[in-house]
Amino acid sequence: SINLVYDAENAEAVAHFRPTSKSVLLVRSILGLEAGRASLVVAPYGSGKSLTAEFALHLTENRGESAEALHGIIKRLESTNPGLAKFAAARQSAKTHGLALALHGACDSLPQSIRFAAVDSLKRMRHNALARRVQRESVGDIRQAIELLKLIQEEARKAGLDRLAIIWDEFGRHLDSLVAEGRMASLAEVQLLAEFCSRTKDVPATLTLIL
Repeated sequence: SINLVYDAENAEAVAHFRPTSKSVLLVRSILGLEAGRASLVVAPYGSGKSLTAEFALHLTENRGESAEALHGIIKRLESTNPGLAKFAAARQSAKTHGLALALHGACDSLPQSIRFAAVDSLKRMRHNALARRVQRESVGDIRQAIELLKLIQEEARKAGLDRLAIIWDEFGRHLDSLVAEGRMASLAEVQLLAEFCSRTKDVPATLTLIL
């Protein structure tokens, strides 16, 4: 059982992952290696969506603590998709890092959830000064949250971080809560977030919604 948020610091939780041909597409999408930057992933329970996304999160951040677990998965990836395995191995060797913002389930306030997720990723990457700055920022609506993401992108570029991945697991629970609370207009927030990710260039951003 994987929880994208709770296991973001624990690569051992995904060390047993065996990539499949279907999971490769999800990994590539999260990493920004596909043409589209905003993806909606629908698959049954038990199909490995969260496990695949968790691997992509750890590969995006590429922290030293994840190195051993990532190395084992990348070796198994060679027989499934040599091209992605080569990319992942080169990323690990070059110690290239990115940011991965993990969201899970229903978000009462999407702007605040984005801010919290950004702070968590920055702390994992030991960019503590920027994490404190982001924590102090006011994000009352989605437009302010997107401006905050632009700020993070600019600072990430200066720090040599190469990508920003926003991964939202159990997105269906958020849809359920919007329906139950009569907040369907809030779906526009997700649309604006997807449009932002689709237009970023210097530090590519991706949005992956998993149901």
